[in-house]
Amino acid sequence: MTQFSKAFRHLALAAALAAPLVLAAGARAESSLACAALATGSADAHTPSTLQIQKVEQLYRFQERPYLRIPEGVALSVRAPRGMTAADLHNLLGDCQREARDDGSVLCVKGAALTVERAGGKYVVRVTSADRAVAAEIQRRAARK
Repeated sequence: MTQFSKAFRHLALAAALAAPLVLAAGARAESSLACAALATGSADAHTPSTLQIQKVEQLYRFQERPYLRIPEGVALSVRAPRGMTAADLHNLLGDCQREARDDGSVLCVKGAALTVERAGGKYVVRVTSADRAVAAEIQRRAARK
């Protein structure tokens, strides 16, 4: 009887430890809310499940002669919901980009590349392109918001 009770305890412990993993594997962020918040510029402060853009910075690279400022794209300072990692944010924004509804969002520009970096309590999402016309379109859409 002792071996049975020990085996049962081990099984119960294994089940208790595996339950959060099973729940986390099926969890997905609500992409429609996040994409809509990113498309409109900023989210309502009372809804913690959306992204909030805090700052938009235009990115340029400089050419020495004839001293040109060539557009590369934008850097968006984003406050994500609590518990969201950089990888989660990158996957979420990648899903928004693949949907490509072209609703005027910075993410829906064809040929744009995404990178996400952690910067203190927020994330910096860089939407860039090597093509000048695409980079200028990214900056134009970001300036409208």
